[in-house]
Amino acid sequence: MHPNIIADRQKSDFRWVTTGNDGNIYFINRNGRVNTKNFGVFSANHFFELKDLNGDGSKEYIFVDKNRLVVYNSSGKEIFDYIFGQQILLKPVIYTFASKDHKIGIVSSNDHKIYLFNNNGKVFKNFPLTGQTLFSIGKFKGTGSGFNLIVGGEDNFLYNYFVQYEN
Repeated sequence: MHPNIIADRQKSDFRWVTTGNDGNIYFINRNGRVNTKNFGVFSANHFFELKDLNGDGSKEYIFVDKNRLVVYNSSGKEIFDYIFGQQILLKPVIYTFASKDHKIGIVSSNDHKIYLFNNNGKVFKNFPLTGQTLFSIGKFKGTGSGFNLIVGGEDNFLYNYFVQYEN
């Protein structure tokens, strides 16, 4: 299992959120009370993240298991599901573009591809790109209406992609 314990600050409260080997989601509040949710069965090697991807005030539950990315809303309804050609070995990374625009970064290191998903589940324009490590996103001075993405590639090279924002 890839344990991930998330500090979840809510409007008037705080809790810890994590998952078990079977994908059950555990909420541990300040007084030690544990509540559980289950959105499906996942392997012991899944990755889990919790993030409000679209800024609507409700957090989404993000699972990566084997070669699958699946995102649920807070009531357990599947928002999107994506199947990769290879098993995903690195945890997903959530990138903040604006308060209501978060994107999910995925590395498929076995086939040397990186993906960037919009909060609606669509793959960002012109992705996947070539790369095999976790990547960084930022703006270099003078880059205009886009962003730079830096990722490790083959033969110990760093790739610097300039990516245009979608319209």
